[in-house]
Amino acid sequence: MRERAKNPERHARRMEAKQKIMQERIARAQKEQGVLLVLTGPGKGKSSSGFGMVARALGHGMKVGIIQFIKGAFSTGEEAFFRDLPNVDYHVMGQGYTWETKNREQDMEAASAAWDVAAAMLNDESYDLILLDELNIALKYDYIDLDRVLDDLQGRPEMQHVVITGRSAPAELVDLADTVTKMGVVKHAFKDQGVKAQKGRPVPLAGPPGRVRGAVQTPEYGPEQRGHHRRRRNWPLHRPPGPGLWPGAPKRHESGAAQTPE
Repeated sequence: MRERAKNPERHARRMEAKQKIMQERIARAQKEQGVLLVLTGPGKGKSSSGFGMVARALGHGMKVGIIQFIKGAFSTGEEAFFRDLPNVDYHVMGQGYTWETKNREQDMEAASAAWDVAAAMLNDESYDLILLDELNIALKYDYIDLDRVLDDLQGRPEMQHVVITGRSAPAELVDLADTVTKMGVVKHAFKDQGVKAQKGRPVPLAGPPGRVRGAVQTPEYGPEQRGHHRRRRNWPLHRPPGPGLWPGAPKRHESGAAQTPE
């Protein structure tokens, strides 16, 4: 059976039939509307998938709103990378994981304030994509009224896309969503092997002293130096990059727009 599957002619016929099916499906899918996506389940990758969609939207010149409902007591690589990009409105509203805060009233106040911001975005058609990261956790613990969330989602502009992440998505939200992915666990380095959480890229950071926050240092290392401490591929480890950039690199205006070397 496996040998027949490797036959080039059989493979070509199979792919040709598959192509025909996909073309027919694409031809039938003519409806255009904003899509509500829910990424849930115990598996890793829900927020990562959501931020991947953010990157894709930004690549198409879309305006994106991001609200993190839980991960607020510590910095993340996503915040360090996306916060200061054009067309990004980034809000970190949480106070940390629920088992760290141990204060339900505080968590409810933070979640309510976060949803006020989310509701304003959902009422603004200038936002093409909104990421509500870990909203499902806030809903699970009844930090936010579910009916209010559902009403605001249903009342959003017709072409606005929304991505909601977090395990234990409520059934009512799943029913409302257009696309739902439930991520499962096969293996997990933390649970199965005791591997601790690590930064996305274990490369020493160069730059002025200050509190390291993901890939950006704050507050001593301000936005005017943002990105200069990241090591470029051709830079030696012992040489921290300076404001002059690397040889032959495009110069940049204050607006961030790249120019070719003079």
